[in-house]
Amino acid sequence: MLLKKYILGACVFATVMIAGCSNKAAYEIMQSNKRQACERVAEGQAREDCMRGYERSFAEYERERNRAMGKYN
Repeated sequence: MLLKKYILGACVFATVMIAGCSNKAAYEIMQSNKRQACERVAEGQAREDCMRGYERSFAEYERERNRAMGKYN
């Protein structure tokens, strides 16, 4: 059952990317999927710790991505 959800998620993601989805939309989809995984797997403090790992905004992600790629805009 879980495998089917991951396959479905991957298919949706691939479809969105092929359709010309922006980096921001793709980032938001992935973050949403990761938060849902935290809700399914963890409880209490573990859930909060898991969710905290996905609080980074797209702007922060983009800055870190550009820095890693050697772009310092």
